Amino acid sequence: MDINKFYPDYYTRQIMRKRFNISENETIVITTARLAKEKCLHRLINAFDLLSQKFKNNWLFIVGDGPLREDLEGLARSKQSKVRIKFLGFQEDVTDYLKMSDIYVLPSENEGLAIALLEAMATGLIVVATNTPGPSEIICDGFNGFLVDNTEMGVVRGMRKAFLLTEEQRQNISKNAIDFIRNNFDMSKNIKEELEVFALYE
Repeated sequence: MDINKFYPDYYTRQIMRKRFNISENETIVITTARLAKEKCLHRLINAFDLLSQKFKNNWLFIVGDGPLREDLEGLARSKQSKVRIKFLGFQEDVTDYLKMSDIYVLPSENEGLAIALLEAMATGLIVVATNTPGPSEIICDGFNGFLVDNTEMGVVRGMRKAFLLTEEQRQNISKNAIDFIRNNFDMSKNIKEELEVFALYE
């Protein structure tokens, strides 16, 4: 994973938010995923709509395409929060979309080591992911993200925790997520360390 592309960038955040007419004091929830059954994106849409009744200044951006796009768009249109749910389709590069966002949600039924989750953490987003094999290996609940029950209500509870974070708590979790990715998934760092080890034997 090339983490040099993924980092917090306030300038890009401002430009992208201006593009979508979203102010700095509003919260963007994002997911980047194939719109398929196993990703359980209906959980995210339902959770977002439920929480929108209390937390008003939120947006949900769904980046990706797949066989369930029409069904998921229909579900979104049935919700009170429908005007705040945006389907952006497939994007060749999701970097700038992550940089404008605040919270990343992965509501899958089953998930391996999701590159998209690593990218979101490297960008400093607050991640909420279901307790499946991949996320459970990289998220320490409450430290560098939120690991939640593999249910719709689990997603609701995790997102609610993310919405209620103080600025200090948000910054701490964001920093912990960035540090974890840089320490464990930075290819350039790992290659440099391996070369230094080899140099000891020359």
